[in-house]
Amino acid sequence: MDRIPPLVAATSDFKERRGGLAFFGVVLMLVGGALLLGAISILFKSVAADVVPAGTRFPLSTALMPSLLGGIALALGFGSIKGRRWARAIILCVSAIALCAGVAAVPFIFTMIDSVESMLQQQGQPVPPAALHIMQATMLGVSIVLYVVFPGVLFWFYRREDVRLTCNRLDPVERWTDRCPLPVLALVLLQAYGAVATVAMLPQFGAAFPLFGKIITAAPAYLLWVCVSAFSTALAWGCYRLKYRAWLANMVGITCLGISSAWTFAQNDLLDFYRAAGMGAAELEVLASNPLLRSGLMIWCTIGSAGLMLVYLLLIRRYFVSQRIVS
Repeated sequence: MDRIPPLVAATSDFKERRGGLAFFGVVLMLVGGALLLGAISILFKSVAADVVPAGTRFPLSTALMPSLLGGIALALGFGSIKGRRWARAIILCVSAIALCAGVAAVPFIFTMIDSVESMLQQQGQPVPPAALHIMQATMLGVSIVLYVVFPGVLFWFYRREDVRLTCNRLDPVERWTDRCPLPVLALVLLQAYGAVATVAMLPQFGAAFPLFGKIITAAPAYLLWVCVSAFSTALAWGCYRLKYRAWLANMVGITCLGISSAWTFAQNDLLDFYRAAGMGAAELEVLASNPLLRSGLMIWCTIGSAGLMLVYLLLIRRYFVSQRIVS
């Protein structure tokens, strides 16, 4: 691989951040270890229990995403400790995505916390008022720290110029992440994650697919989900290469997916979707007490998510246009 430009490699007018890179690397490795232990716990409980816990009808599938995320966190943590440029770029992109998602989720967190009492009552588990307040305060604090503070701190640290220069000094070779602008790389990582997550969730939810007002079931639904995963993979590769047609395909795909999902959940309750996916009565009863799963809220979430993605695509369009002009 080519060495980075001598001017950058020789730059010394900055503060070394090896200590910070090592500290946050260790934190990420601890997070990865916790995710892996959680995945192992899911498998163990599912195998050992006489009755499979709600939401874990397919323990292998349920444990797959935490295992994958745990492995990624371990790799990123190790890369940060070593000062690798690819690790800094990926952590910066992922923390930005997580921070945006966390901030957007704050209203839903408050809604969930307010509904804890009614959910517990419906499940026959009344809680004294004092204990309920402590539970709600703990849930709020933990949620804010996990979904807003933690990714915000990671984003603040890894975007610092002296962190970038430290990684350049410790890792003076071109990496695959250097060939793609960071705003586009964030989109690529999100698409790649979506492709993998879609396949991972096939055993649990693959039997149902929302399609322009209808819920497709059985084999056609599985086929459609596989097509979505393949489409996301192709878009990720095309965007990484800064292909303008990949940007256009993203605009069309997100628009169609948003309209299709919103239309479907306007015609069908979200519980109907889970029922079509093969979820049992006990699991549906638990989900029915969750206010976040009401169909009206799901519609607005779908529209809002699609709208934000379209705005983001418009903001990063210049990277694809400039590449098209050069080509």
